Amino acid sequence: MTDTYESACARAADFARVELATGTDASTLADALITQAAAIWAANTGRQTAARELLRVWHEVTYAGD
Repeated sequence: MTDTYESACARAADFARVELATGTDASTLADALITQAAAIWAANTGRQTAARELLRVWHEVTYAGD
């Protein structure tokens, strides 16, 4: 595995733990994990900047106004 893959998986696992602990609904968490999978693909195909941007935009859209 690449460092990028391991880093993305660790971040997603941390995110899932925090979100479940705070009562996030399952559909939001599933959406987050699908987004994370797309970010892994982007990073593994040489698009590290795109992967970071995808995760950043998802967070902004999901938590707009929080």
